[in-house]
Amino acid sequence: MRVAFKNMINGYTGKADDSIIYYIRRTNSFYIKKRPHITHGANQDDFQAIMQNLRRLQPDFYYKEDFSFYLELYNQLPQNKYTPCNRWNNLWMKAMFGMVKLLPEIDLKTITKQDIHDQDLPCLSLKQAVDAGLLPKVKGYERFDNEI
Repeated sequence: MRVAFKNMINGYTGKADDSIIYYIRRTNSFYIKKRPHITHGANQDDFQAIMQNLRRLQPDFYYKEDFSFYLELYNQLPQNKYTPCNRWNNLWMKAMFGMVKLLPEIDLKTITKQDIHDQDLPCLSLKQAVDAGLLPKVKGYERFDNEI
């Protein structure tokens, strides 16, 4: 749910009742979300293992920088006007999970940087990810060729 204040309140974030309120400076908007109620299940264990492994990959600084620059161009696309992406790692996760849909034999719970290099996977560089269709094309994406 999007919240609009007549007189903008700066910096209010927190929890109220059964909701979470936060402000995103990039969109100059407050957002209210219902506080999630999470039940533990087998899917959460798999997702947790995937996220821990992806954190261990620790991409290179220039790879992250490519995603940060791409993020600005990505948010300027007309289809992303009302749903901008806030951080580079959100796009990286989108590319990684899109790669699994494209190549089901990839296991994100055990993937390493060496595996990515050896198999020449689409997530090796941002340019390869865009060429593989994991992320949308933006003007000048060809320059983002730093490897993970």
